[in-house]
Amino acid sequence: VFLLNRAVAVAMTNGAEAGLKELDELRELPSMQNYYLLPATYAEFHRRLGNQKEAENFYRKTLDLVRTKPERQFLLNRIAEMQN
Repeated sequence: VFLLNRAVAVAMTNGAEAGLKELDELRELPSMQNYYLLPATYAEFHRRLGNQKEAENFYRKTLDLVRTKPERQFLLNRIAEMQN
């Protein structure tokens, strides 16, 4: 979680592209394999960069990992936004 927070901080100070590079370093860590916030963060960074298709794909990956109704609804709303 600490490293994911660091990636978000990097994105906030240096932009989403820099944040994506940080996330790429985390992708293979065993602790991140099924952690729903990793693809959610990828999705958000891609959304900020205007990469709608990539963002949608990552939101869908996140949807497979979340269990609560509010989280699922949020993701479904984001997916709908990416399709417009």
